[in-house]
Amino acid sequence: MLKKLKIVFTGIIFIYLFPFLCYAGQEYYSFPAANFRGEWQISEVEDAKVLLTNKADVVGHLDAEVPKGGHYQLYINLYHKWRESCPFLYIEALDSKGVQHCGYLFSEPRWYLKENEGRWEMRSPSASPYWHLPRGQLEIKFWVEAKSSCWEQKKTNMEGIVAIRKIILIPVDINNKSQNHLRPDAFGSE
Repeated sequence: MLKKLKIVFTGIIFIYLFPFLCYAGQEYYSFPAANFRGEWQISEVEDAKVLLTNKADVVGHLDAEVPKGGHYQLYINLYHKWRESCPFLYIEALDSKGVQHCGYLFSEPRWYLKENEGRWEMRSPSASPYWHLPRGQLEIKFWVEAKSSCWEQKKTNMEGIVAIRKIILIPVDINNKSQNHLRPDAFGSE
């Protein structure tokens, strides 16, 4: 009887600890709006603490710590409610070895939403190729420009605010061409 109890107890412990034993890596590294600095303003959008601007070419900064060298994909949790033109967000990142990584992302106009209704989305300026980052500090600089459309890309006036809730670095396994799946709360406010 005692032997069966030990086997059951060992089985329960194994089942409970198995997920922790199989996964040894960090899922993602999140940098919320409170960690940013620069000319963007800290504010709130839909009860989320954000960094926002309504001016073109205004620079924001984030100093992020990359805890382990490897391949990463950068994601930005972005919000806007533009209906006519497209916000383009430009990113320049300088890693701890002095290598510069650049990218940009754009978001389509929200012509289909009701007036003054916006939407959160996740966008990545580093999807192809992934960024190979060494361990250490990553200095990220970003700014927004307004463009007439995704195709013409003629500069135009800012239509409203662009807000960032957080920037997320996700480790990528370049050999398996995979990245970790994020929990839904990864994109929520902090």
